[in-house]
This record gives sequence, structure tokens and C-alpha cells, in this order.
Amino acid sequence: MNEPNIERIRKYLQSKEVQERVLKSMQDAHSKATVTISRAAGLFNFTESQLREWEKRGLLKTERTALSQDSKTSTGHRQFSPDELDKLALIRELMDQGYTLSEIPQNIDDIWQQILVKPQIKSQDGRYIREAKHLPIDERVENVDQETFWRYFVSQALRLSILLICEEVPDTIGGLVLPLQRDANSIMVTDPNDLNKVGLSLIGWLGRNRAFYSFLDTAPSFEFPSDFRIEPLSVIKEGNTQYVPFFILQRKARLLPLSDTVHETIQRLLGLVYRFVGQWQTYFDYGLRDWSYQVTNFRSDPNVNDAVLDGLAEMVVALGGKTPDGRDRWNFCNLFMPQDISPPLLQRILKVRAHSKNAPVEVSTMSLSVAHPGLTFRAYQSGFVIYRAEVMPPDLAYRELEESIRSAIALPIAGEDGLAIGSLYIASEEIDAFSEADQRALRLITRMMEELLSTYQAYQQVRGRLADVITNPGLVDVSFREFLSENKFINDVEELLTSIHTQDLTEQLAEEVVSFITIDIDNQGSLATRLGDHVARNLSREVGLRILGQLRISSPELRRLYHVSADRYYLFLRGKTLEEARNQAGNLRLTLVGEYDIDARHIVMSRLTRRERQFKLPNVTVRLGVASFKYSKLKEVLGRYPAETAVAEVRAVLMINLDESLEIGQREGGNIIISWDNDIWGYRQWSPLETS
Repeated sequence: MNEPNIERIRKYLQSKEVQERVLKSMQDAHSKATVTISRAAGLFNFTESQLREWEKRGLLKTERTALSQDSKTSTGHRQFSPDELDKLALIRELMDQGYTLSEIPQNIDDIWQQILVKPQIKSQDGRYIREAKHLPIDERVENVDQETFWRYFVSQALRLSILLICEEVPDTIGGLVLPLQRDANSIMVTDPNDLNKVGLSLIGWLGRNRAFYSFLDTAPSFEFPSDFRIEPLSVIKEGNTQYVPFFILQRKARLLPLSDTVHETIQRLLGLVYRFVGQWQTYFDYGLRDWSYQVTNFRSDPNVNDAVLDGLAEMVVALGGKTPDGRDRWNFCNLFMPQDISPPLLQRILKVRAHSKNAPVEVSTMSLSVAHPGLTFRAYQSGFVIYRAEVMPPDLAYRELEESIRSAIALPIAGEDGLAIGSLYIASEEIDAFSEADQRALRLITRMMEELLSTYQAYQQVRGRLADVITNPGLVDVSFREFLSENKFINDVEELLTSIHTQDLTEQLAEEVVSFITIDIDNQGSLATRLGDHVARNLSREVGLRILGQLRISSPELRRLYHVSADRYYLFLRGKTLEEARNQAGNLRLTLVGEYDIDARHIVMSRLTRRERQFKLPNVTVRLGVASFKYSKLKEVLGRYPAETAVAEVRAVLMINLDESLEIGQREGGNIIISWDNDIWGYRQWSPLETS
């Protein structure tokens, strides 16, 4: 269907005189007509064969009377409903004005309802108001929820895309124009004077003060076109249709060239906007509309629902796309948030607050904690995105509900000062279902959630720059940017295991070793309870910086320090023997135990802290674990598992083994080194005095 014709039809039907004429025709038909095909044809001067042909084309829908009460086949006479008679009145009016049948869209009745000038009625105070269709209260509330979600998501998709483009030019005006007509891609506009040629478009506009506006415009234009210039963006393909969005900026503004990753991320986000245009368009149609953030108090009722957050969870699943057989690539999405924020971070329990439609039915009863963490709780604590390209049972919090899940990702939702206020969990039945490009796009969805949840907690500015999201999508808590993430640790370990698994080890290579040192701060939970999460978080960061300080004298390959939890670090030491790793652990313990200067009120983002904010935290102790493995032993263990899962299986076992040493150290009272002992084939306490 030619979209410009639809726009001409819209404009024609907006005429009050035309509407009165069509309404009179409809009312006459309702009062006089029977609903047989012959009577319907006669009312509007059509032939019966015309109506039959239009029914075949899908322009009309009729019902048929059954031959008997128990007959289930439609072999009786065609019957026209009043709605179809209304449609015939519209078709008659348009054909009388020279429109051909091929120019009239199948949804002409929907177009009529959208632009219909409702008759005015007089209110009790004497004012004239527009009469609206009456809806039951519950249906009306549901419609408002849908409108709130779509206006929030679509507007935020435009706003974040514009910010990505012009984030480095803070004082400029910028906008996006998304042509919605299917043939608009053939109109390449470069002159602002010709912008109206693209026809019906969705507009997103960012003012100099960063106020944002979104609306539909049938023929976008400028009062002073020479003040602006137009930059076409990359083509967006949805189905069989290609769209070309336009970026508008001030003529004198200078933008840095956009990277391929920024282009790709914007395409993914705007692709969702185009894919669901049929669902959101009516909520932006015609007239000025304000939109505001919805406010949901999750503390008031544990079972409260939020339409916007549930809708965003659905958009996450949609972002993953479809499998060749039409199923969602990403099976479900859950948003976990604290049940109560008064306990310290380490002692909180996470509950599902929003979810996609295909989430497990038991989703309302799910809870996560230190004792029952899964990827989601670990991400919530660490501030890093945690991704498992191939999940193993220890990675899953609810194994019985996720037997078919093969890969999963958890993304923290940042709040005030970078501390997580929730965690998003997405699961797939495909192995390695979340690419780095997927993670960038997901981080923009989580940014929408961050802003929404921040407004729910009395609007607070979201930390971090969008450019950081693109360059380092796995990092959420930027106060820990000096350290490598748990994801990187997994990748490095699996890279080593894959190398060992896929090659024949020479006699010399079989004797090669890899060692690990794990570090955990003692009594971190009680410290957070007494002094707050900010103190505990800043202490964890300071401990990490002291470790890095000692590692500076080491070769680069031995400086790989990973922050894997709120208060836990791993060191990955290729080529270091067990004895060498033990000695290094002893030196680290001497460095880390003692007094720390800590900022008690703010999450520290740099190494420069105002003196008045610091206080001395004495008697800090740590426990360390040491483990070492010969390549030949790792090769043997890998051989115990099926080839396709061996690397992931051994990696999971290795991480459990590393954490076991810290748990033993905690049971022994902390301030201790627990080392693997090949003679007893187990862990025991080790002291530097044992070194000869």
C-alpha cells in the first residue's frame, strides 16, 4: 500500500464536513439495513460480486449463518456486522472522491477511529468537552499501562541513541527522525528544506538543556532550515523492509566520527522501535502528549507488578531475535531486586520484581542470597556483568527449573554511587547465545531500567558515561575498573584448559604448572553491618589496590588480578610453582594486614580522596588460598569428561576448589594462608616459617 495515499486519506477524513457525511451514511445504514449481502450492497450502491471479491482480498470480514444449530461449518448466508457496514460507508465515500480500491488500506476503519473528530457534549460546568468511547475501569487501567510502557521505551530508545551520538558535544541540539513509511527508504534527504518529503516520522529531540521530546509528525520541517544539517544513519532492516533514520544537528556543531560498535548498538535499539511500530504508534498519534515516569513502590507490596519493567523484560527477549523455527533465542528474562535494602549488601535477599511472559511459572517464589546465589546474585555483588557461554549446574540458582538452559548472562542494575539496586538475568537454550554486541545492546536496556528505578527511589542521576558502556560493556561499577572481571578470569582459565585439552603434551610441557592465589577480606559482612556498604566497598577496593601495588614488580603476565565478588580477588600465575605461589601469598598477607584509610560516606571513584572524609580502619586481616596444578594433571582431569563439555566442567570444578580454600580459612578464624598439599592431597594451613 502506498503510504502517501494513506496520509492523503487521513487528511481528507479529518475534515469535519466529511466526517458528518460519513457518520450520517453509517447511521442510515444501521437504522435501515438488514445484514444480508444483497441488502448491504444495495445500501451503498455496490454489487454483490464486488463485496464477495473484497471479502476474498481481506478488505471485508463477514459471518455466515450455520445451516443447523449443531453445524460447525460456515455454509450459510453471508451476514454483515454493523462494523462492516461502517467500513462500507467509508469505502463508498472514498471511491466517490476518486480513490481506487487498491489505494484503500484494509485497516481503513482503524484509521477512521484514530482521526475521528468526536462529537462534543456539554459538561455540567457549561464547558464543551470531547466525548470518548466508554471503557470498563480495569480495561482502561490496562490501556494506560500499555501506553506508559511504550511511550517510555520508545522515547528512551531515541534519547539514548541521541546521547550516544552527541555525548561529547554537551551544548548542542540534536534529534532523530525515524521515517515510518515503507517507501521512505527510497527518499534520501540531505537538505533540511526537503525533510518533509520523508512523510510520517517519529521524532526524538534533545534540547540544549538535555530536556527530551518525542512525537509523531506527518511532515517534519523546521522554521529555520538553514540552522540545521542532516546526517543519514546506517540502514535498519526489519523483515523485508529497510529504513534509513536521519540524525539532525546544528549546522555548526562538530561531532566525532561514530565507531562501528556505536553504529551497531544504535541499530539494535532502533530496530526494536521499528519492529513494534504497530503496537506503539497509536500512543504517539496526533496532538501533544506529555509522558512521565511511573512510580512503583516495591516495598509496599512484595507482589506488586510494574507494567514498564515487565515490558522492558519482554523487549530484552525480543532483542535476542528468533530461531529458524520461530522460537525466541533468549528464553526468558527476570529482574531481581532486594527484598529489603536495610541489611548490608552481603546479607540481602533478591526477589523477582519483573519478568518476561515466558519466565518459569514459579518465578514469584524465587529468591537469591549468599547461600543460594547463582550468576544473578554474584553479578549484584560484584558490579560486573557475568556471562557463561556454557553454563554448568553450579552456575544455576534454580537447576530444576533450568534443565534445558545452555548459556546465561546476569547484568547488575546500578543505582546511587554505583551500588547495584538489582540484577537482570537472561537465559537461553543455545550455547554462547550472547555476543559482545548483544551485551552492548543489553547494557542500554539496563540503562533504561537504571533511570526508571532511580526515579522510583526519588530521582537520582545515573553514574557513568554511555561511551564507557560501549567501550567496556562488562563493567558496571567503575570504581573497580583497575581490576579484571570474573568473566575475564573464566575466559583466561578456559583458554588455558582448551590449549591443554587439544594438544599432545610433550614431556617438558606436561611438567609445566599454573598456580592460583585467592584473597578474601575477613569479617567483611560484620564490617558492612557496623559501618555500612560504602565502607565495605571502599575497603575492598583499597585491598585490591594494595595487591596491584605489590604486583608492579612482577612481569606483566603475573599481574593479572581479578575482582570476582564483593570482597574476593583471584591471582592467575602461569609458570609459578606451588612453593613460589606460597611465598608470594605470604608476602601479600604482610602487605594487606593492618590499617586502612577509608572514605566512609562515598564510593571512591579515584585514588584521590578528601582527607576530611577519611577515617582509619585498624586491624584489617585477610585469608588467602593457594593452589597449583601441573598441566599433566589438568590433562588427566579433562579426559574424565565428554570432549564437548570438558573445558567448562573442569573450569567449574576448579573454581569450586579455589573457593574451598577460602571457606576453610574462614572456618579456621581468618588471618591465615590455606594451601594445597600434594602429600595429603588436600588443603592445610601453611606458614612462611615452613620455607627452608
